[in-house]
Amino acid sequence: MPCLNGVLHFFESVWQAIWAVVVPTFIATFVGAWAAFRLQTKKDEAKEEERKFLAGKRAQFVLLTKYNTLLLFQTEYLEKYKDDQNRSITLPATPINIKQPTLDLEGLLFILNSDDPNLLLEVVIADQLFQGVVNHANDRSAMHIRFQENQTNHAVVNALQQMTDELYYIIDNAIQDIEKTFNNLREFLQKRFPNRSPLGLSKSDAGKDMQESPVLPV
Repeated sequence: MPCLNGVLHFFESVWQAIWAVVVPTFIATFVGAWAAFRLQTKKDEAKEEERKFLAGKRAQFVLLTKYNTLLLFQTEYLEKYKDDQNRSITLPATPINIKQPTLDLEGLLFILNSDDPNLLLEVVIADQLFQGVVNHANDRSAMHIRFQENQTNHAVVNALQQMTDELYYIIDNAIQDIEKTFNNLREFLQKRFPNRSPLGLSKSDAGKDMQESPVLPV
């Protein structure tokens, strides 16, 4: 029996030694791994938030660029002929031929999971309105060239007048819509990312960065 007790005491001592060393090591390893995982998760989440914000800010830049292009086109070319009864003729062919930045719709999909999912559709529509003005201005310019080649063609004269009137109408609507969408996007980004600064819109500065004309008169 004394021998058996000695063996039991030996194994008990060994087990206590193992428990004293292995268990704390295991706990420390687990806690360290968990902390590292949480740290990496927070870094990944912060990186994803930054990606989303930059995608929204880039969309602002796209809308602002197109807003400035239309505003400059309106003030530099259309306004001077607005009250001219013969503006369909006196307004020269002025196509809009400037390369524009494009929307990254995939990067903006996070908006669909927000409190304002319809905002993404507003952004797309504003972008399409800009393109609609560009297409119409270019088509109207082509019609004006046709008029110069044959000024007695009544169909061309009537079409030119109608397209000119429509241009004045749709550019006003497009500018207003793009401005509204830009501001809605700005408010969304401010609310969604309170610690970041989205772009702002100052009408007094509109077009200030557009040193080169966005149109190429024919």
